[in-house]
Amino acid sequence: MSRINLVALSLFAFLFLISSAEAEKEPLWEWESSNAVNHVAISGDSRNISATYASSVSLWYNDTTNPRNTKTVGSGISSMEMSFDGKYVLTGEEYDKTVTLWKEGSKVWETGDFLNVVNDVDISSNGTYIAVVDWKNVLFFNKATKEAVWSYNHANEITTTVSISPDGHFIAAGTEHGKVFVYSTIQCQNDHGKAARIAGKLDLNENELATLMGIDKKDRRITDIMEKSNDFRQEREVVTLDYPIIHEKEDEEPKRITHKADDKQKSLFEF
Repeated sequence: MSRINLVALSLFAFLFLISSAEAEKEPLWEWESSNAVNHVAISGDSRNISATYASSVSLWYNDTTNPRNTKTVGSGISSMEMSFDGKYVLTGEEYDKTVTLWKEGSKVWETGDFLNVVNDVDISSNGTYIAVVDWKNVLFFNKATKEAVWSYNHANEITTTVSISPDGHFIAAGTEHGKVFVYSTIQCQNDHGKAARIAGKLDLNENELATLMGIDKKDRRITDIMEKSNDFRQEREVVTLDYPIIHEKEDEEPKRITHKADDKQKSLFEF
């Protein structure tokens, strides 16, 4: 390599390093707490930001360093989620066994009816539907009330994590023993009056889940499967029920009406 080429190459490398250093991003603003920050969230439009630290939750608009609202709860906050529009924030206190729903920084409700701990929480995009797992249970809430719409107990499992779909129609929960459970949030009843809510179990891919649930969004209806026995490879009765409607009035409770399918309509599914 000629001396001229070597000098040119060295100059190029130097300029590249300088430009890279100049291109490094710096934060728009920063804020400091005296306690560790364990959760942060930002809304879909980037306007709202929330953070939890120790037993406090703070809200910001993204153009200011000063929290516009800060609330303190009974004990340390262990989980937090924000709705997509930033209007609702959901916090969970693991050892105080409390879940609190906040709207624009004001408490909507709180509930402490959980077994031993609150391990995880999640909220749908519009803030209407809420999922919680405690030590043994998966619970589904509507923002209109602090009473659970339904719960499912896993006596032989320790539930550790939960996620709710953006539209609030499905919940996925994971356990300490390595299992994943998928639920339909629609509550339906079988012939014996027992709620049948588990939509799937373990490794269901998207196509299998769609086939299993028979979703038809155009007709706003959903097909659910009722267990005929404890054997997950048994034949199952298929029932059809109204697809949950997201009402324009945010405080209006959605109506769910169950319709039994034709007795001849049978289906065989394997989980």
